[in-house]
Amino acid sequence: MRFWQKIFGISLFVLFGFVGSCTLGFAQGDGNETPMPMPSNPLKLTLKLDKQTYSPDEPIVVQFRVTNVSKTSQRLAFATTQHYDFEIHAGDVKGPVIWRWSKGRLFGQVVLQQTLAPGQEILYKETIYPQDAKHPEGIPPLKPGKYTLLAILTTMPRTARPSVSCTFEVK
Repeated sequence: MRFWQKIFGISLFVLFGFVGSCTLGFAQGDGNETPMPMPSNPLKLTLKLDKQTYSPDEPIVVQFRVTNVSKTSQRLAFATTQHYDFEIHAGDVKGPVIWRWSKGRLFGQVVLQQTLAPGQEILYKETIYPQDAKHPEGIPPLKPGKYTLLAILTTMPRTARPSVSCTFEVK
């Protein structure tokens, strides 16, 4: 019985030692990074649509740009392989969420880091298609009216995710 207790004790030591190493390794860097978020945001987020008015059956072409506008490198940490998300809200950003890009998608459960040097940018491009047989994950038919597209940088922690929005109209 003592043999198994020692094995169990050694296993716990190795397991927690490994977890501790992963945690410490995650926090380490080259000393030039700044954790997210900061009181004054070092990231500039821009969101651009291919146009401002759409018909209900038209795709929406989106460009979501993240730029490091600070003088130091910025480390972005992601809890999964998902780096961004899009939501369409009825009316303004406080309106109900009609569609979410990530809904129904699977993302790898792995912590990832990406460092942006000063002035460096990341450009995410998506085409959001109307829902049909070819695009079952697409936007449900939108009634004529005003909508808001919200782009979210899905960094950790979840409560401090930077976002930007723009409005568009369906006629």
